[in-house]
Amino acid sequence: MKIGKSDGGLSIFKPVEVDFKGLTNLIISHKYTPAIYEKNERSSGNYIQSSIVALDFDGGYTLVEAQQDFK
Repeated sequence: MKIGKSDGGLSIFKPVEVDFKGLTNLIISHKYTPAIYEKNERSSGNYIQSSIVALDFDGGYTLVEAQQDFK
């Protein structure tokens, strides 16, 4: 699958090809986006594609609660 990886900033995300294990390692060690963007610049106008869907739980909302809510 292809996702965007940042070298530190929040606007430039270069596409990288990863397998599931590589995805796991990347998301715990880098800023990433599940989408690929034109010119590698993250903005809604530059969106090209997504290979995965990512969920971001804020405010104490847990994965278990989300699983219950979306049954």
